[in-house]
Formats: sequence, C-alpha cells, structure tokens
Amino acid sequence: MLSLLSGRVRQALNFLQRPRYWSLGFRLLLLVGLAALATASVMAIDPRQAEEELIVLTNVDRTSNGVPALVPDDALKGVARFRSEDMVTWGYFSHLIPPDGHQVFDILDERGIPYLRAGENLGRNNSPDYITVQTVEQAFMNSPSHRAILLWPGYTNLGTGVAESGEGMKVYTVLFTQAAPGVAASQATATPSPSPTAELTGTPVPPATATQESEVSSPTPTVTASTTVTLTPSPTFTPSSTRVELAPARSMGLIEQIVRRILSLFLNLG
Repeated sequence: MLSLLSGRVRQALNFLQRPRYWSLGFRLLLLVGLAALATASVMAIDPRQAEEELIVLTNVDRTSNGVPALVPDDALKGVARFRSEDMVTWGYFSHLIPPDGHQVFDILDERGIPYLRAGENLGRNNSPDYITVQTVEQAFMNSPSHRAILLWPGYTNLGTGVAESGEGMKVYTVLFTQAAPGVAASQATATPSPSPTAELTGTPVPPATATQESEVSSPTPTVTASTTVTLTPSPTFTPSSTRVELAPARSMGLIEQIVRRILSLFLNLG
C-alpha cells in the first residue's frame, strides 16, 4: 500500500509542476492534503494488529517473569473485542456493563466459554499510534493489581480486543482464563513471532510538546470513578505528561461466580 501511495504522490507532484495556471496557494493546499493523507495512511492504528501486538507483549512480560506464555483464544478475542467496542460505542469505561451492571463473566457463560478462573484488565490511552500498545502494557505492569492478574501462573488462555474512538482514544480489553479440566486449549500458537512494532526498546522519541493520556482501570472492583495515576515516563519515550487510569482489575473463580448468581437470585425473589 505504501508503494502505491508513494507512486500516487509522485504523480500528483509531477502534475502540479506542469500547469502554469495553478496558483501557488492551490499547490500548497494540495501538497498539505497529500502529506496528511500519507501520514494518516502510515500512522492510523490497525486494531487487529494492535491486538496481536498486545498478545506478544503480554507473553513477553510473562515469560520474562518466569511464568508460562498464554495461548491466544479466538473465543476470548471475540469477547474482548466486543467489550472494547461496546465501551467506545456507549461512552463508558468500567467492568460493570450498562444498563444493568453485569460483567464479562456473564458474557463468558452466555457464550459457553468454560473456565475455572477468569480475569479482565481494561486500559485506554490517546498516545501516538506507534507507542499506544506499549503504553497500555507498561501501565498494566506498573499497577500491582493488574500486574497480579497479568502474571498469575494459573491462567492458560488469552484474548485481546482493541477499539478506537473518534477522538483518538484507544480502548484495550485483555481477558485471561484458566481452562476447565478436560477442555483443550486453543489450537492457536502461544508464542507468535514478535513484529518490529512490538519491541519494547528502540522506540522513537515523540515531540517533547506532545501530551499523552493513558487510562487503565482503577485497582478496586467498585463502581467508583476511575483513579488517575501519574506514571514515571518510560526510558524509551519522554512525553511532557502521562496520565494513566485503570479500570478496576477484576478476576473471579467459577465457585465465586455460582455463589454470586445464587445470592442475586435469592435477593430478587425476596
């Protein structure tokens, strides 16, 4: 696509040089438009690529800390993608899903996805596209509660979902499950080959005047406003200010889920 785009840009530049009646202002305006088009084509985030990059970074952090890599699970990817897209569509950022406050565990049950234990990490940021995934992963690792879920050795499967709002805010959902006994793990490879954009080092330094916002869920499973945490900038980039907000880190075992449902049913009958 880049070669095609560059060819079209060259054709446009040649075209601009021929007609003498084009005004200088028109030429400059068209050049600015072409530059914007080229930049958008190169920098626009690809949600599917971002999802795969987040899987790679998650497994890099797990194996670097002595716990097994997780198996990418298509069913979990579908749920995670739904969660991110739903938050963008309806303008919320929480583990509690409107309008009734149900959670992702209910969706897993509705879709027949078996598990012994499940966890969900949520994050969002408006960082530049080339560091947005690294930003949210670093935020998860810097938060004790989210790090605990990310590095729990009992999890076996993983699914990621990414969606972007019209304002450039990227919303990330990461789902973890411990497979139920007798249930085969996903056939997808657990160690995908890292792409160059998934490297944690060598990131270009963005302009010092850029302001980046990164939000991840707060470390308590309550219906409170997300907590804002200021992080020390990573050595690989130097934003003027970085705001990180996390939605509550949340995990739940199967027995806990059953007890919660029984109590809910009892209270409703009362």
